[in-house]
Amino acid sequence: MAESAPAVRELIRSVEQDMRNALTSLWGQSTNLPSMTLLGKGEAAVAQLWRSIRSAPFTFLATLCTVSLTFSLVAVFFLLTSNLSSSIVVSQQSLRIRVFLKDGASESEMKQLQAVLEQQSFTESARFISADAALDEFEVMLGSHSAFADGLSRDNPLPQSIELTLREGTDIRQAAAQIETLDDVDAFSQFVFYPQQSAQRLEELLALFQQGVLFATFGLLAVAALLVGSASKLAIYAHRDEVEILKLMGASVRRIVTPYMLEGVVQGLLGAMVGCGVAYLIYMLCADSVAQSSMLSLLFPSFHYLSVFTVVALLLVAAAVSALASLFSVRGLVREQ
Repeated sequence: MAESAPAVRELIRSVEQDMRNALTSLWGQSTNLPSMTLLGKGEAAVAQLWRSIRSAPFTFLATLCTVSLTFSLVAVFFLLTSNLSSSIVVSQQSLRIRVFLKDGASESEMKQLQAVLEQQSFTESARFISADAALDEFEVMLGSHSAFADGLSRDNPLPQSIELTLREGTDIRQAAAQIETLDDVDAFSQFVFYPQQSAQRLEELLALFQQGVLFATFGLLAVAALLVGSASKLAIYAHRDEVEILKLMGASVRRIVTPYMLEGVVQGLLGAMVGCGVAYLIYMLCADSVAQSSMLSLLFPSFHYLSVFTVVALLLVAAAVSALASLFSVRGLVREQ
């Protein structure tokens, strides 16, 4: 019996090859057969997709659950990193530039300088700070040690200044350098000050964080591709008989692969939607806690949901990863047969 097994397998392969040759010869001679339109091919692929889902619904749901879990983790990761990145950007934007005025500067000179600073393209607002207001801010900064500033009230040494709030996306170092070149600043001010070390450290931190997020994203997507690929391979294996029949009928690899790629696209889109929904649920549950906690508010000053661009990109990436996983799985199964 064992000796006849190779002969049986050889007979089966011979019959399969004869059927392929006969079908190829028949279709090659039938040049008058009408070709299927692009719309017809699309309808046939969708019909095959629906039959595939109906024939193995549990396999489809198991794969969908895997895709949903995978991209839920990806969406939550993006939610966390986007808010951390925003907190660094907000910290950068909270930095101010101060132009300290010369002693004895007249009120008209102060207003003239303030007007010039307000006209700069990078200026959001320019606020005049008197010597008394500067002393009050200094006492607030000292907190419980404000008694050390009691002796300054009689002979206040702090100069008057103009504080600039910059527009979003402005490089504070370039803005300060540009301010120092203005004629009115040179004429009416002592010097221009901004927290150089804080600005440099925040810029380095943002660049380092963005690089880390980029590498982590590629790693997470690679893991997602492996998980989705494994699930897709198991799902495609459940349709091995259908693939074998299509192959025996002489169907091209594209004809065999297309319905299963569409199935992967559907699973990817649905899984990414579930992932975005999970991220939104987490956002809604955490938003109030972040707003009520002083520590969390300091860490996430503007806690927000994913941007529209991020959501669309996640949907497209999920669809592409699932489609490619299905493509490689089906092509591998076709080669094995």
